[in-house]
Amino acid sequence: MKRKDLKTSGRWWGLLISKNLQRPRLKRVEKVVTETSTVKTIFLSSDDEVAAAVPGQFLMVWIPGVDEVPMSISSRTPPGITFRRVGEATEALFKMKEGDVLGIRGPLGKGFRLKEGRILVVGGGVGVAPLLPLVEDAWREEVEVHAVVGARTRGALVSIEKLTKFASEVAILTEDGSAGFKGMAGDFAEKLIREKSYDQIYACGPEGMLLKVFRAAEAAGVEVQVALERYMKCGVGLCGSCSLGQHLVCKDGPVFDGGMLRAVLNEFGVFRRDGCGCKEKIER
Repeated sequence: MKRKDLKTSGRWWGLLISKNLQRPRLKRVEKVVTETSTVKTIFLSSDDEVAAAVPGQFLMVWIPGVDEVPMSISSRTPPGITFRRVGEATEALFKMKEGDVLGIRGPLGKGFRLKEGRILVVGGGVGVAPLLPLVEDAWREEVEVHAVVGARTRGALVSIEKLTKFASEVAILTEDGSAGFKGMAGDFAEKLIREKSYDQIYACGPEGMLLKVFRAAEAAGVEVQVALERYMKCGVGLCGSCSLGQHLVCKDGPVFDGGMLRAVLNEFGVFRRDGCGCKEKIER
């Protein structure tokens, strides 16, 4: 490589590191809300960048001495993340209390694009939380919102009160029938998409549900946007661990539209890769 190329490369990496790989901004935990036995929401001290986030974007959250993990933004003012306890990092987050400190990078990725008219929002489990900023924006823009929310049981439902504040219609489903209708959110959404007219459909939750919503939207000729989850390390498109076909979920997503999904149907709803790059089958 020529000396000039080396200088150019060095400047490029310097800009990339200063712009995208900045040190985490330290934030104090202001409030902790227990949503369910396995889900909590942590609210942090104010942050101008999070306040300006696009719904669907995420943060890289640094837990000192433990790990850095991606977390969807469930609240912008104040900054909030809603998460389920599933591993070492979320276990550490679960134990945090008011006054504790963690770090954040972001907002990162591409979020939802709000469309006028009437929209359908479909959330499964803790996947409801990243949809809250979108529904709030829709309410402010006087967009009519219909929502479908699903969980395994009553005790696993998340953020229902917040959702009902901004949506004109909310259908609640539980697999055991302990709250709302008995059934699956994806099946109920599929029925609504066939019977009603929507200008845009948004979804976040288990990938099997997302695939069902996508197929129903495609059959009805309605535009769809879904938020996907993949294993992430860097959060800025360098490591490639979150690859989905030709896309990187952290950079090209996490929100994917119909056109992007059609290009990755050999993977979407079929398998994801773990931290070692090995394929894991997705349950439907």
